Amino acid sequence: MAELRNYATATKVLFPLIEFGGSNFILTAAAATGDIKISLDEEDFANAENLFVHEGNGIYSLVVSADEMTATRVVITIIDQTSPKVWEDQSVLIDAY
Repeated sequence: MAELRNYATATKVLFPLIEFGGSNFILTAAAATGDIKISLDEEDFANAENLFVHEGNGIYSLVVSADEMTATRVVITIIDQTSPKVWEDQSVLIDAY
């Protein structure tokens, strides 16, 4: 999933979460520190400042801070760190202008 957003401006991105090994949206996922990582301009990944929120019907949102948006390319990964996993790995790509 790719998004276009303003450089150095906080933003909210939306993404689905699908049950691990299945095809249904998850309605009750909960993120923990380390589940959401952000890379700025292809540098090393670091923990995101915020955790995601369920918006409804399996669609989740993540607020990306202005500091996290100080790059022309922002890559976000949403990977469940529990075992067994609850959701399939997800990513969001943001190009900033």
